[in-house]
Amino acid sequence: MLPSLGSRSFAVREDGIYYLQRAMAESDASIRFLDFATGKSREIAPIKESAGGFGGLTVSPDRNTMLFAVATRTGSNVMVVDNFR
Repeated sequence: MLPSLGSRSFAVREDGIYYLQRAMAESDASIRFLDFATGKSREIAPIKESAGGFGGLTVSPDRNTMLFAVATRTGSNVMVVDNFR
């Protein structure tokens, strides 16, 4: 069972699932791997970035590279449009 999984933030392989676990109260977010044979999950890499959300995860066929998006928000923008029709 996966305790926390971000939307579309996982990649299934023949022997397990790579997934992004959202930050919990006592830990940062992380990329993890759930091994089907053992049923155990292990951390692949911590994500120290203060993340507002995750968007997808993919793992290369040789498993040497992972790609995922992290959405952060550090401010806001105000735009004014004059004479809009």
